Amino acid sequence: MGKLVGWAVHLFTASGLIFCFASLLAMNEQNFRMAFVWLFVALIVDGFDGMLARAADVTRHLPGIQGKIMDHLIDFIGYAFLPAYFFHISGLLPEGYAWLGTGVILMSSILYYAKDGMVSEDYYFVGFPVLWNLVAFYLFFVFHLPPFTNLVLIVLLGIMHFIPLKYAYPSRMKGHRWFVWIITLSGLTAAAVLIWTYPQEIVFLQWLLILVLIGFTFLVVWTSFHLSRARSPGSRSNSGSSD
Repeated sequence: MGKLVGWAVHLFTASGLIFCFASLLAMNEQNFRMAFVWLFVALIVDGFDGMLARAADVTRHLPGIQGKIMDHLIDFIGYAFLPAYFFHISGLLPEGYAWLGTGVILMSSILYYAKDGMVSEDYYFVGFPVLWNLVAFYLFFVFHLPPFTNLVLIVLLGIMHFIPLKYAYPSRMKGHRWFVWIITLSGLTAAAVLIWTYPQEIVFLQWLLILVLIGFTFLVVWTSFHLSRARSPGSRSNSGSSD
């Protein structure tokens, strides 16, 4: 029974690749609404497959199948390769500079996946995680910035892959879980509605998504600076000193 459940979980993970392929087909047809519908479904699959794998203990029941490798491959396609392709064909980047933007996304993403310590011991992403699908979503559905500004943001975010700030890992982190889940679920709900109702724009939901972004930014600052300082060997909480 354990092996059967393990295979079911692995097939669930693998289904993300099918949804990514459906997104690619939609992009080729310039049907960006459906492209993001399929990317959103792939995101949901990725959000649950790890929890299901741990609950089913697939490593013990199917030791010959490396689910983590499969997950990383699908993640790179859905979180980096497809968003890079979207930026290349959507007009979000300046004419003649699309290759620069897509090159930054692809090169920085593959290097980020290859580096040690991508996830900290307390389950935070170290450096801006490979979330170019969300960057593409925000720039296409929420902000509507000039193409050159989009390019500058992509370059900055590519650099931030390697700046050791801590970013929330919603499905695994332990601290502030209630706060992370509230803003995550709020953001996912708003994003789903915006995608489904495109090209109609719902300003309230756009502002809600901006607040979600601000919330995650605050969490990055808090976990990267305040908590790190509190846990450092010289801090009062860890030094054992008293007045």
